[in-house]
Amino acid sequence: MVRSLAGEHRNTVRIMKPGLSIAAQTSLEKLAKSIIAAHDCTIAMVKVAEEKWNQAVAEAILCGSSLDEAKAILGSGWKRWIENACKNVPVKTALIYRRLSVNRNGRFHGLSIRRASDVLGGIINPGTRSTRRIKVEKLLAEYPNMSSRWIADQCGTSHVTVLKVRRLIAGRPTATVGSDGISRRLRVTR
Repeated sequence: MVRSLAGEHRNTVRIMKPGLSIAAQTSLEKLAKSIIAAHDCTIAMVKVAEEKWNQAVAEAILCGSSLDEAKAILGSGWKRWIENACKNVPVKTALIYRRLSVNRNGRFHGLSIRRASDVLGGIINPGTRSTRRIKVEKLLAEYPNMSSRWIADQCGTSHVTVLKVRRLIAGRPTATVGSDGISRRLRVTR
């Protein structure tokens, strides 16, 4: 027999189970109230955390925009400049911020910076050689016509590794698309 208790927490249900003492039933009711209260508190904290994650990702996107401006001014030496001028910001983190700012289309709602980076295929820790090769294989399967250098940048490895994996998987394509979006024919090598 199940019945709601009037005036108590909305989700509290009293379960009358034959064979349980009144003390055990009272104890179970208290436990149920405690569990429901803790669950409600957890849900509220998750909502607050999601808001904080959204704020953190927004700040990372702003930082990425500033990094893009620095790169536009400095050109190829911007990573060295980051190491010297912004000692608190690791270069890998700066790369993640730039990637987030370039791809700011709102699909990061409720995600931490790490998860948002994972959505983009970003890598915070490139990992071991075998994990990098697995990541290369996944990206090659998803983007077979992208350039080896673009895939290498996404996976934290060299373009030579990407070429080796590409040859093992499907042979060499006749054309690839660079990070600038331009399709280029590949030279035939023996």
